[in-house]
Amino acid sequence: IIHPANFSVGYSPWILLAWVGLVQAGGRRELAAWLGALLAANYCVATSGTAKESVGLIACLNLAGLALLVVRPRGPGPSRLKVLGLTVIAAAGLGLAAAPFWMSFLTTLRHSFTSYDIPRADQLPLAHLIGFFDDIFYRQNGGDERVVAPALNAFFLLVLLWSLTRPQWLLRDKPAGALLVAAGVPLAFAFGIVPAAVIIRLPFLQNILHVGNVFSCPLLVLVPVIAGCGLRDALENRPAGPWLPRFAGTLGLAAVLVAAYFATSRQTRPSAFFLGYASSLGLAAAALAAGVAAGVGRPRGHLVVLALAVGLPLLLWRHAQYGTTVFNHYAFTPGRRADIHAPSPALRELESRRGEPARLIGWELNLFPAYNTALRWESLYGVDALRNLNYQRLASALKLEKVWLWDHPTPESAVADLQRAHDFLNVRYSLANRLSRTRKFPGLTLLGEHDLDVYESPTAWPRAFYTDRVARYDTVEQFAALVTRGDGRPFAAMTADERPADVPATLADRTIRPATDYRLTPNTTTFTIQADRPGIAVLTETYYPDDFEVLLDGRPVPYFRVNHAFKGVRIPHPGAHTIAFRYWPQHFTLALWLAVAGLLWLAALGVWLWRRGGGEEPCPAGRPEA
Repeated sequence: IIHPANFSVGYSPWILLAWVGLVQAGGRRELAAWLGALLAANYCVATSGTAKESVGLIACLNLAGLALLVVRPRGPGPSRLKVLGLTVIAAAGLGLAAAPFWMSFLTTLRHSFTSYDIPRADQLPLAHLIGFFDDIFYRQNGGDERVVAPALNAFFLLVLLWSLTRPQWLLRDKPAGALLVAAGVPLAFAFGIVPAAVIIRLPFLQNILHVGNVFSCPLLVLVPVIAGCGLRDALENRPAGPWLPRFAGTLGLAAVLVAAYFATSRQTRPSAFFLGYASSLGLAAAALAAGVAAGVGRPRGHLVVLALAVGLPLLLWRHAQYGTTVFNHYAFTPGRRADIHAPSPALRELESRRGEPARLIGWELNLFPAYNTALRWESLYGVDALRNLNYQRLASALKLEKVWLWDHPTPESAVADLQRAHDFLNVRYSLANRLSRTRKFPGLTLLGEHDLDVYESPTAWPRAFYTDRVARYDTVEQFAALVTRGDGRPFAAMTADERPADVPATLADRTIRPATDYRLTPNTTTFTIQADRPGIAVLTETYYPDDFEVLLDGRPVPYFRVNHAFKGVRIPHPGAHTIAFRYWPQHFTLALWLAVAGLLWLAALGVWLWRRGGGEEPCPAGRPEA
């Protein structure tokens, strides 16, 4: 429920709706309006949630739209080829307009670590397809019955199976047939029809990992529409033939899915809740069948209403929203919203001590990764899929496990072991659970006992500093040893091939000058240092090659990697110096120009279609259904 992919799924039906409008468009102005809607829908999905699900939805739903265009009957109005050509031209314009997003993403991806770097494809077993229509079946394959993949509910399954007992409707309803064919693509990827061995050889697809999850998302949109077309056919053709054979066929198809599931399920003993819930689904099917029987021949409306009143609640009760239940693990119980800005005496203590930039961490599960952003404090941990590769390796060498295991606690017993690493990373403050007894941690000063205990490290390194010495190291493990076994004072170190030859390497008599006069914005870090002699300035913010612009006293200068994961600048002469780092991704200027070109491209296309639309013949009233 809280996964950002829900935003992508939420916007994605607009893509399919826009294609329906394009297919039905009767003139250039209408075509221009639906083209705009299609571009807006794709843009919203692309920028809404996680990259994997967004790209999967965009690809599969636009494929479904193309399938609708292919089966559109010929007639007055723009031809299929013209609609396709204009859509391709508009898509090219959108690609240019969105260049700042996708170019920056690909540039960052090239220098980043992700959990998906090793090719792998986790798919769902085809024999468990019934789980797509109720996730309770998916859940039985894990001891804790956790949700493993997105799913619909059994109402769609019954409608779809009922429709498939009379497949002739697909020959008449060509749009429904086209959508069914298009749905076969995500179905094949999600449920292993396309083997994992093939997927891990395909660029980008090989790094999705959660293939079953990702390609289930477009099915969440396509299957209800196909089922809706089948339901329409069922309602329009109720008197056609006896209902009992169709009902028997529906149950037969459902039995095949259930049998395939249990024959391949790893969980031999289903839970008590599952058995009770499955029984309610069977009763619901029987009640709805009775309603169908009552509506055929001589309709008896009161029996139809009674059957629906009994059958639908039995079918859908688990999918309602509850305040609290005895079966919370299986139901949607959102509960009371958490106030992420609730008053906290511990946070007030921290706010009163804000000064130069410093980072904040929490012991155990306090200050959960990324929540720190709601408090406007920087931390070490996040839930981002893209992570700086050098920082990832450094965190591993420093044994900062929470960098890659972000949902695991950092035990208070590790305070002493991690103290030097935290100091090095500019962690000045930390939060611990409030207990009845006062605890003292070596190297930390207790600032206050509130709702959480607040500690400060007086030996934390400054965010930026000047030094006149640069040590040498060869491996990240050697650098980590310099941090954890050194004298605890700030220092600079670089690998042999990066270290400037004219800067002394010994650290014994190094000079350290903390930076002052910090000015931070979302994209810039500016500070002042006082240099005694030529040396370097170190900024403990992650290094990415070619993604920053640096000004030294107002003049552009190069920057380099120092302390394995961070940024450094050469200081050529003594004195006070102002240094400004600005995030400006590689090729970003080109991307902005491409975006301007794309917007002009789209504007010109829209104006051209609108001005030429006045004389276009409208499509006749009998439009093809979609």
